[in-house]
Amino acid sequence: TKFIEDESSLIKEVAKERIGNELFLLLENPLSYGYLENSAAKTLLKQILGGNPNLESLKRLENILLDKKTINKHLKKKITTHLLEERGTRIRRDLLKFITLIFSPHQKENSLSSIGKDLKLGRKDVEMIKRIEKLYPFLERIIENKEKPPDTIPFLMQAKRETVEICLLFLITHLHQQNSVTLITQILKEYFRKSDLILHPPSLIRGEDLIEILNITPSPYISYLLDKIHQAQIKEEIKTKEEAVEYVKRLVSEEGEKKGETL
Repeated sequence: TKFIEDESSLIKEVAKERIGNELFLLLENPLSYGYLENSAAKTLLKQILGGNPNLESLKRLENILLDKKTINKHLKKKITTHLLEERGTRIRRDLLKFITLIFSPHQKENSLSSIGKDLKLGRKDVEMIKRIEKLYPFLERIIENKEKPPDTIPFLMQAKRETVEICLLFLITHLHQQNSVTLITQILKEYFRKSDLILHPPSLIRGEDLIEILNITPSPYISYLLDKIHQAQIKEEIKTKEEAVEYVKRLVSEEGEKKGETL
């Protein structure tokens, strides 16, 4: 929009909400990079975002979403459908583009969500941004760990729907590392294949049941055991209440033995 290019000298007098709306109007375009790379837009973006915009990262993201080479057609279709979902007042794709403009793997905690709040983005929009900046380092640690194969289930459980955005952010910052591209593709495939189990797992057993079956007192350990059961569900190791009971008894026994060995 012409407003973005013409008003840079008066930007401090313009309502933050209007600035945010105008920026997101541009980001709706599949090739918004082309509108933002001119010098006037760069100057304005620097004032809006409090630093130089990561236009190269935005270009990489838009190319990935349009190009069929980096991600195969079937997976890309699932990603596209996901990114067109509304999250608060914006669709996921445009929020991801906004994040890409300001994202750095080495940024200070909450710096992204602070900019979102400053531009008067909706509460749910800011919450999504906050989840992404909080969980990105988790994915980074998994990949840097060099474990073969990496245990991605704890990440998928925490990231949930934001798995897609976090993986794409990692991809655009490691696009020339083929191992990273391959691993991110595997994680995305796993997420979509198991999304029902990740997001809506069947409730096999309740915390109250665990307290009674194991004869233990209520404590954070119950939540830990329920998380372990959920992980086993995602791995498709258990599917029934009986299997969950057997699994958790075995887990408690094994952990008790390990604890005894360290004493």
